[in-house]
Amino acid sequence: SKLEFGDIIDNAINKVNDSQVNANNMIESLIKGDNVSMHDVMLSVQESQMSMQLMLEVRNKLFEAYQEVNRVQL
Repeated sequence: SKLEFGDIIDNAINKVNDSQVNANNMIESLIKGDNVSMHDVMLSVQESQMSMQLMLEVRNKLFEAYQEVNRVQL
């Protein structure tokens, strides 16, 4: 069972979204006073930010590659 390129991208986007949701949930838990450490919340937020930044960089590189392919004359 081969993975299609679109499936790989879709999976990566879902992981980034899950990371964002997890960070938001941890922030809400901290605000509510639930038993969650500030350290864990900060790690979750940082992980979420880094995964978003990586996704944006990959998107930029894919777009640059697409533009370069379109510039090549056949």
